Amino acid sequence: MWIRDVDFPSELITAHRSGELVIFVGAGASLDEPSGLPDFLSLTNVIAAEAEVPAPDGDDRRQLDGFLGRLSDQNIDVHQRVVAHIDKLGSSPNRLHEALAELAIASQQIRIVTTNYDLHISSALRGREAVFDEYSGPALPLGNDFVGLVYLHGDLRQEPRRLVVTDVDFGRAYLRDAWAARFLERMFGAYTVLFVGYSHSDVVMRYLARALGPGAARYILTDDPDAPNWRLLGLRPVGYPVVDGSHAALAEAIGGWATRASMGLLDHRRRIAELTSAAPTQIPEEESYLESVVADTHLVGLFTELARGREWLEWTARQPEFRKLFDEAVPPTDTSRSLAYWFAQNFVVEEGLTTAAFAVLRESHGRLGPTLCEAIGHALHMAPAPRPAWLTPWLVQLIENASAESPDWLEYALTKSRWPQDETIILLLFDQLTEPYARPQVSFGLPGKMRFTIELRGSTHGLDQAWSELFQPNLSRLAAATLTIVGRHLRRAWQLLATAESASNSFDPVSFGRSAIEPHSQDARREPIDSLIDAARDSLLSLLQAGHPLGAATLVDWADADAPLLNRLALHGFIHRPDLDSTEKIKWLRGKSWVYVHHLRHEVFSLLALALPDAEQAQANGLVDDIMAGPEGDGDGAEALRSRTYAQFNILTWVNRHRPDLEAAVEALGAIREQYPDFEVREHPDLVSSMTTGWVRPVPPMTTEELHVQIGVDVASVIEELRRLDDGGFRFEGPTWESALALIRDTVREFPGDGFAILRGIPDSEISVVGAVITGWSAALVSDDDANKILQLLTGLDLASVSESVSRMLSDSGQGETSSTEWHRYPAAKGLAQRLWLAIETRPADVDVEDWLIEAINNDAGRVALFWTRTISTEWRDAGDSWSGLDADTQRQLELMISGDDSRSAMAETVLGSQLFFFFNADRVWCEQHLLQLFDWSTPARARRVWDGFLIWGRWNDQLLDAGLRQLYLNTASNASFLRVELTRQLCVHAAAISLFSEADALEFARRFTANGDVALSVEWMDQVSWQLAVLPADAAESQWGRWIEQYWRGRIVSIPRRLSVKEASALAVWTLYLGRFVPEAVRLATASPAGLQAHSHILRKLDSDVLDSAPDELGAFLAHLMKHTEPPFWECRPLARIVRRLRGRVKESDINAVIAAALRLGCMSAGEW
Repeated sequence: MWIRDVDFPSELITAHRSGELVIFVGAGASLDEPSGLPDFLSLTNVIAAEAEVPAPDGDDRRQLDGFLGRLSDQNIDVHQRVVAHIDKLGSSPNRLHEALAELAIASQQIRIVTTNYDLHISSALRGREAVFDEYSGPALPLGNDFVGLVYLHGDLRQEPRRLVVTDVDFGRAYLRDAWAARFLERMFGAYTVLFVGYSHSDVVMRYLARALGPGAARYILTDDPDAPNWRLLGLRPVGYPVVDGSHAALAEAIGGWATRASMGLLDHRRRIAELTSAAPTQIPEEESYLESVVADTHLVGLFTELARGREWLEWTARQPEFRKLFDEAVPPTDTSRSLAYWFAQNFVVEEGLTTAAFAVLRESHGRLGPTLCEAIGHALHMAPAPRPAWLTPWLVQLIENASAESPDWLEYALTKSRWPQDETIILLLFDQLTEPYARPQVSFGLPGKMRFTIELRGSTHGLDQAWSELFQPNLSRLAAATLTIVGRHLRRAWQLLATAESASNSFDPVSFGRSAIEPHSQDARREPIDSLIDAARDSLLSLLQAGHPLGAATLVDWADADAPLLNRLALHGFIHRPDLDSTEKIKWLRGKSWVYVHHLRHEVFSLLALALPDAEQAQANGLVDDIMAGPEGDGDGAEALRSRTYAQFNILTWVNRHRPDLEAAVEALGAIREQYPDFEVREHPDLVSSMTTGWVRPVPPMTTEELHVQIGVDVASVIEELRRLDDGGFRFEGPTWESALALIRDTVREFPGDGFAILRGIPDSEISVVGAVITGWSAALVSDDDANKILQLLTGLDLASVSESVSRMLSDSGQGETSSTEWHRYPAAKGLAQRLWLAIETRPADVDVEDWLIEAINNDAGRVALFWTRTISTEWRDAGDSWSGLDADTQRQLELMISGDDSRSAMAETVLGSQLFFFFNADRVWCEQHLLQLFDWSTPARARRVWDGFLIWGRWNDQLLDAGLRQLYLNTASNASFLRVELTRQLCVHAAAISLFSEADALEFARRFTANGDVALSVEWMDQVSWQLAVLPADAAESQWGRWIEQYWRGRIVSIPRRLSVKEASALAVWTLYLGRFVPEAVRLATASPAGLQAHSHILRKLDSDVLDSAPDELGAFLAHLMKHTEPPFWECRPLARIVRRLRGRVKESDINAVIAAALRLGCMSAGEW
């Protein structure tokens, strides 16, 4: 990239932009005034002169460190002399120092290393209010992980003896102690490095060469780029010009680089607008800038918004990023996609520029990549109708370049075409979209066997729409051309499958998937290939009706084809052929010997149905003879004979249906029926297979009143009669065994006494009938006397066999849609529940259950636990003020239910745990001793299911929190990974409510909850706090600020209880909008840490309301801060535009500009006009 007079490699620019560049500064940077410091040679000469020894020459000139070392050995304080000449009065940073500081600040991270002793770079950085760390050798950071300014050889603030000056110093730094070498080795391995202010003869280069091993790229800015030494050192020279001995171009180039790197999107937009308002520039720096713009994901949108006209198209067409659009092998990028839509929308569909666009395409040999195809297709689709003729060449290019995977734009182009002006393109597009290709599929049941299906490029909907709107109304004109197309494609489809051994002349999966050539209810679920078959059928019939010779010729061709589907189409054509009578059609069919060809059955039968009634007697009789002579088949056994005879029977019944007076058929059919009287006529004799769908509605065998009467007469007989419906089969109509059981349930519900009669009249093994009776009682309202009788009767049953129906009766007690019996009010129900618990099947408790509460309330053991909960609730309500807690028997039963380690206890724990609040208030002592401990994560599997129930149904109060639940909540935050997503959210709902509404120390709870959970849990909790703040009255929300929010937030900023992540800071920022008069203070905290707008955040919607007027200046800064750290995708450009317009004139212009720059970065291309 050209900047001023220097062509900087793009890798350097990229490394700087990403914060991965180290600027390595040498003595040459401090030569120019007002620094005016000597380089190492000049410094050595001055010290030699002061020591009254000859200046170094020859080898000494090449090894100045050794020369200074010998002076030091002669008792000359070389280090002190260096300080005296470098710490020069009046010396200050020069333009190059300033430019280097600006460049470092413009990067994401300041990373500078210098071998200079002077402090001019530090001064230049501080003059720009930069905050940075400084290091001086030998106290250096890790070379592969440092940020700041490193004085590699020491600096003037140290004792002079610590400076690296002599060969002894260099040996210690690079060889013996090697602290400088270790730093450099790691630095060169991790970062791209740019040397500034060095020559290839500098002493330091000799030592640096020892550390210049393999690693990232290294560059040097030099006025002598052709010197071979750079390559030997592994440095890539970047040249700059020296004019009249001045190195000013170096500082200018670096300063220009810094300026460009510091530009925000708004600055870039102004610059791009300026450059694109005229013809493309010839100035290298400006052209290089624009080249970088069109290759930049964030800036290309600004270019495509502003650049217009033929000259800019020609300029863009030369850019590498644009050229990628014409290479189908290059994957699309956001940058190339922007350029593709710019090209399509502003040139392809613009009449005055489309020729220029086509010239660009021609230079690329007519190749279009997928991104450009998509963009052009979209532009053509969006162009006004009717489509002008000058756009047709682009359709041709789409056809030539479109892939099988992306035909949408071709479909749109086809359906948008008009008759008759687009006749040629209609046929061309139809040809393209109906071209078949083979797609590999899973080969079920055939390991190692490859299976293929046929796909078309077009979709069913698009092809059907085009056929009905464009082709069918104009078939008289289009039929011949269309038939040629579809015939070729259908033949190719079969050839593809046959070659892949997925089809043969006796089986074709395409033909098999089509029940009939004509429209048929069995073919309601259509595939694209059906559109092609319909086109073949309609075109063929149109030609036959018109007497076109191509129609008859096609029939002959397709009848002789290997492809079964073409044979079927030929048969269908003969059926409707107007120039042949019925006798000729029967004769033709007999001549083809197709009567028993399996895959032609429907069309054969259709021809017979149409032709037989009017065919001559001789041909009809001959057909019967043909039928009785076949079909061919393997085997001579009874089953083979039966199968062949049924095939004859099937077709003869069809012949008899359509020509009942044909005696030969009647006689043949009679003989078969005499031989096989069990043969039945098929519902669809003409179809190889058929399918019927629909609902089977239950039909009761009789009414409840009728069953009630019959129970009173003979219960055993009526149950036996109903039992006959239980034959194990599936019935599409009429009464079923399920409807019989439903009848029993409904009858017992209406007439509870019938339940006693039924149970007395059937054996206990009739489990389903017993269950139906119990379910009927469950929904019935019975007298106290009957209730006790029922409970006593049930207690004597084999409860294990009817546990589901009994547990449902107990748990649903009094909960029916109509008035039902409150079984839990009867003491006998407790005894039944106790016996039922013991009868329920036990097995090891499951571990991996998705939803424990749903599982529990639909489980026998869980329903028993619900019964006991309801029973205790009723007893507590009835006792009123005299309630003293759970009685001893109830306690023992509940403890039994939760003391096991089997599946029963798992269900009971889940249900009872969900009612923790209820039991805590019903009997606090028992609850704390037995139920609350189930929530402890020392047994993770148990805790997981108990928390599952509680987080969905549970409640809390401060007394329960103080009893231990608060700590259990905090422990659950540490174990949130055991919870499913919904429960994690519910945990945060509870925690947010505790933070806002508990009377205890909310700050301590919030900090501990944060410390115990991970970032994702913390963010979810913060979101829940936001939503609850949003619905609180304004004064209640404000009160949370002083109560805990301010202290919590300030703590998070300084890493209490842990470092604040960007996601957490972003979630915290939402709280700002609900804190009323504390908004300004909250903004100061929100802007103290990087934070952005979260996906689906409602911050902008909230700001786009009256809240913006409460503190516009602070909220403007708040918005600017959030937008700076917001990442794409971003979908809220419109509300953001409204907010910006409302803020203009009320907030700092810098905040407005920051918001606009961020909006441009996020894709709001019109933000520059806000």
